[in-house]
Amino acid sequence: MKSIKHTTKKIIAVTSLASMVAFASLAFAQEQNQEGAKHCQTKGPERLYSALNVQDSQKEDFHSIMQAQHDKRSALKEEYRDTHNQEREAMETLHASTLESLKGVLTEQQLENFKAITLHNRPSKNGRMHMKGPKRMAKHDGKKASEHMIATLELSDDKADAFRDIMKAQGEQRKAIRGQYKETYQAEHKAMKALFEDTLVQLESILNAQQIDNLKAIKKHNRRV
Repeated sequence: MKSIKHTTKKIIAVTSLASMVAFASLAFAQEQNQEGAKHCQTKGPERLYSALNVQDSQKEDFHSIMQAQHDKRSALKEEYRDTHNQEREAMETLHASTLESLKGVLTEQQLENFKAITLHNRPSKNGRMHMKGPKRMAKHDGKKASEHMIATLELSDDKADAFRDIMKAQGEQRKAIRGQYKETYQAEHKAMKALFEDTLVQLESILNAQQIDNLKAIKKHNRRV
């Protein structure tokens, strides 16, 4: 077996390819607090003002509309919070079960490396918990998730077969959990989309056509993928 140092370097190289595009909300509230406002001048409202080239005469009405959007978004997130927490807990339980199964297959060092990779690549706790780490890592070279992980962990042939079986079972259970919460997620997504469309209608009397198009582009670029 190659040295731990070599394996660690390899894992760092692999995980660096798995960076995800962060979901940027149009929320304003965090930037409204007086404390720390100067430090955040380029964030939130000011950054959006700059991106859309919002004029002084537009700012007050624009801010009012976007503040209302933020409040409604927060209410929607709160409405669906319990469901997301339930899904996250189910995924965490599945992940823990997978780790327990892998104890009979991987060495202690390999198991720690596996934990590090999946922890690095899982979605933020503010997002949906799908445990996509290995799959996301595999996309850049076209390999299947399990095969890519097998290569990364440098598993022997006998261990590789056992690893495939465990990860296949995990994938099937993960898919079932996602299916269980799919309708709720779609309902939340539909509500958020409707809220944004309503906000655009209100902004049509504030912003010009180019600014509206720019706002749509920003939203499209930063939405969840």
